[in-house]
Amino acid sequence: MFALMLGCGADSPPSVCGTAVALFGATRDAGDMEHDLVSSVAGVYVWDTATKNLLRTCTASRIAPHWFVTAKHCIPNAANLGITIAFQRADEAAPPLDPGCPGHVLGAANKEAAVEWIRHPKLDLALLRTEHAGWSWISSHARVVAAGERVVMAGIGLRETLRTGELAFLSATVQALDEAHIVVSAGAMAGACFGDSGGPLLLIDDTLGTSIVGVLSRGSESCTGSDAYVRLDVVRAWLRDQGVALERD
Repeated sequence: MFALMLGCGADSPPSVCGTAVALFGATRDAGDMEHDLVSSVAGVYVWDTATKNLLRTCTASRIAPHWFVTAKHCIPNAANLGITIAFQRADEAAPPLDPGCPGHVLGAANKEAAVEWIRHPKLDLALLRTEHAGWSWISSHARVVAAGERVVMAGIGLRETLRTGELAFLSATVQALDEAHIVVSAGAMAGACFGDSGGPLLLIDDTLGTSIVGVLSRGSESCTGSDAYVRLDVVRAWLRDQGVALERD
């Protein structure tokens, strides 16, 4: 089982470094996931370039060489935005990826600026484009998950340690689907938390391998219970229209 202390649909805690917050969840264990996932799921740090203030901390997934997908509410409608995409290197046990906390510095080797962002017109979904192509990404396909299926949540959000930036994974069960969303639960004592917004919902299939089927949109303020993901199978035409080359049509 993959473990994770993941985040509700919110994007940043009341204080980026955090004060005492009651959170519940399982143990972080990114090492249990495939190396490509560690290289494809990243933190998203949204800045006001004029004031240098950090506005949002979220998660994003690379789904094509130049493209990441995240939640639209992570990208505010504001002027002077700067967006940094930062990876946890595979050899880092506890990477310093939280730019809002003193002493936490983003290393040049594992970060890149987004050069374009595109918001979905209706759903809580956005694309980020980078200038440089990535060497690994998470496949997406049109398969629809079913209630009762096991899936994996991923994100860099707030953990029991009151830190963000550490990639973690959590096993969950699909509870329900509607036309645009997948609702999952990891149990009464675990779930997504601040900073996990935009993170991927992963399906691990013996035939198809690992693929992304959803993007975290919202969840409980307690960081436990149910979380809702935007379904990627219903936005494939929109993704292609933006220039994203999907592997599995």
